[in-house]
Amino acid sequence: MSLNKLLCKIKNPKLRNILTNTPLRARVFFAISILGTLAFVVFNAVAGVLYRSLWYGSLAVYYIFLIAMKVLLVVFAKYVAKKYSDDVDKLIYEQWRIYLINGVLLLVLDLALTASTVQMATMAKPTKTHMIIAIATAAYAFFKIITSIVNAIRNRKTNDVLLQVIRNINLVSATVSMLALTSTMISTFGDFASMRTLLACVSVGVSVAIISLSILMIIKGTANMKSLHGRI
Repeated sequence: MSLNKLLCKIKNPKLRNILTNTPLRARVFFAISILGTLAFVVFNAVAGVLYRSLWYGSLAVYYIFLIAMKVLLVVFAKYVAKKYSDDVDKLIYEQWRIYLINGVLLLVLDLALTASTVQMATMAKPTKTHMIIAIATAAYAFFKIITSIVNAIRNRKTNDVLLQVIRNINLVSATVSMLALTSTMISTFGDFASMRTLLACVSVGVSVAIISLSILMIIKGTANMKSLHGRI
């Protein structure tokens, strides 16, 4: 039995509508993702104040920018769809422009995050955090990793440019959550001095992954814009 047939058997009409209506499902899960990330922003901001930690403050700012990128992506997507509804080539061109801009923004954000990571990994007196911080960070990290993997698999063959941007932003968010989890676990349960090398390796891996993704987005966006330039 197919997944759609199983979903249609759900008795609750509202839940069945959400799960079977693709556009509605996308909006609902988008809203859930935004609210979940916003809660994590508040959590990191509070932790930054309580522990006087630049690292948690930097994470809060980083995730605020990711939220802003997602919201602006939706706003501009609707704007260009309405403005160029009669010109398919121009519409696709503008979508690739949005794709390119998001690649540049992710690259800039990663450079800023890398600076904060270096400060955290090299400071002499790391912040000692509470177990609650570790549990909450772990819960958010696993949530982001699982949802990002599911969305990446589901949209791996999509030709929708804007869905590709959302997928990439979600992957970046999940990758950064792994770094946040690693640093929190070490500062809460481990010996920071002896595990500094591990944190440095994870930090480098995260930075390389995000920078690589950002550069690929820039290259792909530029190439597609050039290929469409002669047709508009």
